Amino acid sequence: MTQATSLADNLKFAFNTTSGIPHNNLDYSKKTGSDQQNNIAQIGTLVLEWTRLSDLTGKRVYANLTQKAESYLLNTSPTSTEPFPGLITSWYDITTGQGIGANGGWGPLDDSYYEYLLKMYIYDPVKYAQYGEKYEPMSPYNFS
Repeated sequence: MTQATSLADNLKFAFNTTSGIPHNNLDYSKKTGSDQQNNIAQIGTLVLEWTRLSDLTGKRVYANLTQKAESYLLNTSPTSTEPFPGLITSWYDITTGQGIGANGGWGPLDDSYYEYLLKMYIYDPVKYAQYGEKYEPMSPYNFS
């Protein structure tokens, strides 16, 4: 657990953005990132691991960082960037937290976000009910 905590402590600077959406390309020597936007899979796949680390260590900071970033995906703004119920745009502005355009899909750079919605809901269906609700419009299954 010590190594995982150390790694997270050394990586959490990625979330030091105006919106809290993390940089993806990091300069470790300067503890900065160079991105202006990030993809939903790159934002959304961090949430389970960092939330689990928080649960194991009792340090809520890790979950809070990723869940703040995830909140922009769960509450898409502007709504015009949600081209179909439950389907969101692929890219988000790191500074504003807003979606960019209305291009989205199920392919590479997108699909992992949708997988992690379901994984978070399965991880704790009470605490993360909103994740299941976001997933439900896209699925023939009832997750409620």
